[in-house]
Amino acid sequence: MALDFIINFDNQQSETFTMSEDLHGKIFSTSTCWKSLKQLKRIRDYYTVNVVFNASNLAILITDLTQIMSQIENFTPELQRIIITLKQKNIKQLRVTGD
Repeated sequence: MALDFIINFDNQQSETFTMSEDLHGKIFSTSTCWKSLKQLKRIRDYYTVNVVFNASNLAILITDLTQIMSQIENFTPELQRIIITLKQKNIKQLRVTGD
C-alpha cells in the first residue's frame, strides 16, 4: 500500500503522487534513524495517517526527507522525485493519506 500525497497550490490547482510501500518501509525500518525527524515521523503509520502540512511544516518535511536520503539505499531516485515535487513554488498545503 502506498501513501498518497495531494498537493494544493495557491491557484486552486492540485497534484497527486504516491510514495511506494517499499520506500515507506525502508524509511521507517528499525535500522534507519528517523525518530528525531519531527515532520517525517508524522507519516510513519500509513494505516492511520491523514496529515496536513502547511508551508512551514512542508519545508521541514523536505529537510527531513533530504537528511534521510543518505540512509536509504536503492530508493534514491524515488526519494529525489518526491523532494523535487515538494519543492515546487506556490504550494498552499500538502495532505498525506494512507489506507
